[in-house]
Amino acid sequence: SFWIQTNAANPILVSNENVKVSSNPTFLQADGNQAFDVLKFKLAGNGYKDEALVRFGNGATNEYDASLDARKIYSSNTQVPGIATQDSTLKDLSINSLPAITSAINVPIKTIVGVSGIYTLSLDSSSTLPTGYCLVLEDKVTGLQMDISNFTAYTFNISDTTKAARFVLHIGQCGNPAGVDQLANSKYQLSAYPNPTNGLVNVSYNLNADECNAATMQVVDMSSGKIVADKPISCKSNLEQVNLSAYDNGVYSINIISPSNTSEHVKVIKMR
Repeated sequence: SFWIQTNAANPILVSNENVKVSSNPTFLQADGNQAFDVLKFKLAGNGYKDEALVRFGNGATNEYDASLDARKIYSSNTQVPGIATQDSTLKDLSINSLPAITSAINVPIKTIVGVSGIYTLSLDSSSTLPTGYCLVLEDKVTGLQMDISNFTAYTFNISDTTKAARFVLHIGQCGNPAGVDQLANSKYQLSAYPNPTNGLVNVSYNLNADECNAATMQVVDMSSGKIVADKPISCKSNLEQVNLSAYDNGVYSINIISPSNTSEHVKVIKMR
């Protein structure tokens, strides 16, 4: 079976006996992914899965391309979760074809569920990452940012569904030793990796000499609000290692606080 999408006011689809064949004919449509870098995203939970594709290549635009994109049709079964990415007009797409990447871009990702619970968002290993670019998944609800360039899955709790996209996929040139793109809104270029972690976390930053000499780093347990670590930072390497091995699983905020009380933070998931 297949869906037909109309693009006129009163279209008519007509078929007759001549469209039937008794043999297996040659497949008429070539592989449309051959000229594209393809990212396949999967949403799993409640015993079901759903998928959405983002593709990058010549001939595509940031808006809806009738010959390259596919609108998202969510399941009528409310038990089945749904995932879609959005174009520049915020239309939900199951196949979202975009121009070849030449600079950093952001792609909204929408997840909807009919049943509250734990779900997993992952990048399928068959995906082809654009050369020289890394992927950071941002959860707008928790504020967490995760490098998914190594196909790390992200598990999250969702209890309601809104029309807004919960996630943003940041795609940019790989800019630090972990391969995590530095997001443009970070004054101190603060990042943490690996994230999630089962213990050790590398925290990188970029402060000038005056700020660095008196700046401190705090690690806060987000579930209790308790400061579990507070220490001066190193000005030699702009890199600190934080050990969360002794602490409970959960979400921790790592804060850099300058002498002028300017601060930035990055959230890290601790899990075994």
